[in-house]
Amino acid sequence: MEKEIKLTFWQKIKFLVINPVKAWESINKSTEMWYIPIIVVFIFSVFSVFLFHYSIDYKEVIQKYIEFAEESKEVDEGLIALMKTSDINYAALNMRSNGIRMELFPLVYKTLFWLFGFSFLLWIVSKIFKGNLTYKKTLAIVSFSSVVQIFTPFIKDILVLIKQKPGITTTFDSLYYGRPIEKYEFWLAGLIEPFNLWATGLIIVGFYKLSGVKLKFSVLIIVLLTVVWWLAIAYWMWYSAGGSAAEPSIQFMMPVR
Repeated sequence: MEKEIKLTFWQKIKFLVINPVKAWESINKSTEMWYIPIIVVFIFSVFSVFLFHYSIDYKEVIQKYIEFAEESKEVDEGLIALMKTSDINYAALNMRSNGIRMELFPLVYKTLFWLFGFSFLLWIVSKIFKGNLTYKKTLAIVSFSSVVQIFTPFIKDILVLIKQKPGITTTFDSLYYGRPIEKYEFWLAGLIEPFNLWATGLIIVGFYKLSGVKLKFSVLIIVLLTVVWWLAIAYWMWYSAGGSAAEPSIQFMMPVR
């Protein structure tokens, strides 16, 4: 009888890309180091945020906003005058710092909610359908599935370094001209990208192999949960930005993220 070979951590990562079924069968036997993939993705995402903001010429952004504000009747003239007399170097530095901070906090929240919240939903659904998942295994499913999402910041960063300018996006929000933050569908489109869809496919296979739930139910469950999750997260981001009452801001002068 041929002895079964136990996959190492890095072999599991490799097979998630080239042979997900084999990877999940190994992960089902051992969930050690389940937290490493999502930590690595998070680190790459943080680096991508810094690279994006340091590749922007914020002085040019401010100048464009002043031009936009002078033509717009909705911007207070006192604010325009203040911007013209302010130290543009300090203003640019302050804008970059605020931009980084405003992206990092949601990134932390979304990562934690995704890891622990979505894992909890998987665990509950598994119990409803009489699956044999433990909560730790659902954590492993979400974490290991996120490994393909590392391609998002990686590709963006490589292209930014090559082109020496920001504005690289892999999401569908780039189809909306002028970043209409008052539109809910703009935020929803920002969650839809090829690598998120790939990760969803890996979650389907992982849930099926680890829970024992029938494949057709696994597909239906994960697709429905993912759609509801994206709708909820998009609503949270849209509402946080001011909802339908959100007004044009200096962010409109920035490249698409």
